[in-house]
Amino acid sequence: MPWNGPWYAARGSTPVTDPGSELTTLAAREAALGLEVHDRRVLMGRTP
Repeated sequence: MPWNGPWYAARGSTPVTDPGSELTTLAAREAALGLEVHDRRVLMGRTP
């Protein structure tokens, strides 16, 4: 959720600009289940 973004950003994560097919499918499935009721999902990742 967007309000978690600052916590993850402080630990080195950034928003994923190209999530790929697996994460795109997962995010769409979660949206269909109503998990975006509070706000849109933000996909974040970290480069090792």
